[in-house]
Amino acid sequence: MAQLGLPVFATIIGFSLHNWNLARLGPFKSSVYGYLLPVTAAVAGFWLLGEKLSLNQYLGGAGVLAAMYLVQKDRMQPLRKAADARTKGTGTISARPG
Repeated sequence: MAQLGLPVFATIIGFSLHNWNLARLGPFKSSVYGYLLPVTAAVAGFWLLGEKLSLNQYLGGAGVLAAMYLVQKDRMQPLRKAADARTKGTGTISARPG
């Protein structure tokens, strides 16, 4: 019974937390959590339990971090372009009259 109950219970909790995060944080921040979870689990296992990390785990972690950087960089381009357009010729960002 425990072999069936634990996975079902863990799935319900995980799915519920994912939906809660998605509603509160939005899709981008929620996906960051999901992508970084294996990396943080491997680092925690290394530091807390003394587990050995293989070359594949290092490469996988580096790949995840590189992908997250590229996604964030791509996501910020429209914001940078908008800021550049507002500061064109002035050198500073001016506050909008409120």
